[in-house]
Amino acid sequence: MKLAYTFNTLLLTLLLLTQACHSQNTKSDQEQGSLAALDEKNGFQDAKFGMPLSAFSGMIPDENNESGYSHQTYTRLSDKKMLGEIPLSLVEYTFYKDRLISIQFRAEGEENSYNVLQALRTAYGPGKETILGPVWEGKNVLMNSIKLIVEETKKNYIRIDISSQKMYQENREEAKRKRKEKAEKNANDL
Repeated sequence: MKLAYTFNTLLLTLLLLTQACHSQNTKSDQEQGSLAALDEKNGFQDAKFGMPLSAFSGMIPDENNESGYSHQTYTRLSDKKMLGEIPLSLVEYTFYKDRLISIQFRAEGEENSYNVLQALRTAYGPGKETILGPVWEGKNVLMNSIKLIVEETKKNYIRIDISSQKMYQENREEAKRKRKEKAEKNANDL
């Protein structure tokens, strides 16, 4: 009986501490206005979500793009591939219906990965910690980070994905509608 009481007390204490930490993080984010800054930026460097592909010069399509697929990914010749003083190994732009929907960039190495996260936390607050890395979710923009290790080379890198929530919602709704139309068409063939 005493063991159950102690366990329940410990569980309740942990629950209260977790809630207190969560409310502090939320308050801190609101005070900094960091997620508002993410929404205000609405993209990465000079690229803004919703911009048409024609607004970019020197775009090279990704060799893995499939014809007829609604998303097309590109790299840009003119990119300086730097985030301040941090070298980036990759910057990609994904378009949906000829409009910019997401931007991905990557930095290699432990120090560069750390510096990217520090820059993001400085600009947009601490983010919400997940098993893969911090996530920043504004009203209009979602940004997540994934820290990975390439087994063959044993090099680590960080990948940052920034996307327009509104445009992704449109994309999901269209995909859902297409699946429903396809199911109805297939049902008619029964």
